[in-house]
Amino acid sequence: MRPRDRRALFSLGAVFLLMSCGSDALAPTLEDIAGTYEATSFVGAGDDILGAGGSLTLTLKVDGSVSGTMSIPASVLLRQDLRL
Repeated sequence: MRPRDRRALFSLGAVFLLMSCGSDALAPTLEDIAGTYEATSFVGAGDDILGAGGSLTLTLKVDGSVSGTMSIPASVLLRQDLRL
């Protein structure tokens, strides 16, 4: 067996060992994901809502609650073909 193959096999074994532990080491906790997130892309009915001045913000709290705001400019809302 070549050294490179041994390293790959060792790495794969380490991953399986970690996955077999009592807790799920790969699952995020509420503490891991808590925070405020802002959209970097927001498209509706073909319109770039962020580019038109809109916004979308989401806040995830440690207690599991979620809040947020969404702002869609009137120039986008007044389009006749936009269906929400």
